[in-house]
Amino acid sequence: MRMYPAWLADPAATYTADPLADRQARDWAMRDYRMWLLRDGPARRSRVFVNSALTALDDFGTRRGMGKADVAREDLPKNAPRALAERARIRRLRAWRRICPLGAGVSR
Repeated sequence: MRMYPAWLADPAATYTADPLADRQARDWAMRDYRMWLLRDGPARRSRVFVNSALTALDDFGTRRGMGKADVAREDLPKNAPRALAERARIRRLRAWRRICPLGAGVSR
């Protein structure tokens, strides 16, 4: 959420209306911000990061009384993450139990 106001303050951003007060200007600014995060910014962000940022901005807009923005989210992969092999899972569980003293009582 901190990056968005800094991005809006960039002198290259020229909006005819205030994106923090006008719904249409906000929607266009959020679309531009989404593209900046995905491909134009100094560090390209993942689709999950972009969707999370847009959700945070929707919450901000809702709290300001403007409602959610009309901005599409990025499609996420449909496949499930690869599961750990049994030995790797046990190794990770043992390491977690060493780090977290409360984890010692957790069963499989």
